[in-house]
Amino acid sequence: MNPVKGTWLGIDVGSAKKKVCSFCLIESDGLDHCVVSFEQGPAGDPYPPTNTWQALIGKREPPWQPPYLKEEVDAEVGRILDRADLVKRWLETSKSLPSAVAIDAPVAFALEGDRRLTEDRSTDTFKTPTRSVFEEELGKKKDAYLRVNNFWKCVGMAIYCHLAARIDSRFADASLETLAALTCDRRRTRRRLRETFPSDVYKRANGYQGREGVAGLLSSEAREVLTRLIGVEWQAAGSARGRRPDSQTIRRLEAIRDLLKAELELEAAPEIYEMRKRPGRTGDLWDAFTCAFTACCEDHGAAKFHGGSDAIERRILRSEGAILTVKRRI
Repeated sequence: MNPVKGTWLGIDVGSAKKKVCSFCLIESDGLDHCVVSFEQGPAGDPYPPTNTWQALIGKREPPWQPPYLKEEVDAEVGRILDRADLVKRWLETSKSLPSAVAIDAPVAFALEGDRRLTEDRSTDTFKTPTRSVFEEELGKKKDAYLRVNNFWKCVGMAIYCHLAARIDSRFADASLETLAALTCDRRRTRRRLRETFPSDVYKRANGYQGREGVAGLLSSEAREVLTRLIGVEWQAAGSARGRRPDSQTIRRLEAIRDLLKAELELEAAPEIYEMRKRPGRTGDLWDAFTCAFTACCEDHGAAKFHGGSDAIERRILRSEGAILTVKRRI
């Protein structure tokens, strides 16, 4: 497999108010030079001081409009992206190179039932309900539930909306259905918008027995991409205002990289147990790397979409969104 010249950005949405967005950017010249860069979201609290869903969600009663956040909260999500050095770098370099941004969050809702088609063909990890069920939950659940669950789906939707507008001004104020169609567009265009879930990649790397009852080991193509990425320079990016990972965090990421390298060198051990979820900020950055790795795999023929290939199922995917994940070895 020949390396592809390109740039791929991975974004982990986050799991707490004070670490919204973690970024990883892979840049390759298609020859010998490749760099993996990491950047954290803001250290300060970007949201209203009252951590209640009334302070975060736009309206208490329907009809709501995605991404459901209050205007000032939605605007702060946009400012986080504007301040991120890696987002700026990706937007600039992706104009003329194979490129994609992959986000760890669902882009839209199920058309019916309690799971999207792309999730039904994946592992049991994901569950995204219909829009009506989601909005019903917004009206019923207590603050703690919304902070942990629904709120982060809303932040993820906001990130899709803001990035789509930056990728192409025609997508400003685009509907979730329009954004969902972008995530499963199979053309190898520049500045692709993709939905990924690191947990699915981890389970495939570990040999997880999925819905189809087949071990989800990484394909040889995906292993080759991963092998190349752990053999290049890893570095911190961003300003000193809390967004640049400290040296200790980078050392932790490099330690994971070194453990992965040792595993990948064991040809007789197809499972990659070090490709797994990690705690804390290191884990958020690792998830961002896994998103960027998956996006990079697509341009190397080592990734695929979850979902069906017939005309009816493709229409469903274009309304619900499709998860991009690494190929598995069968």
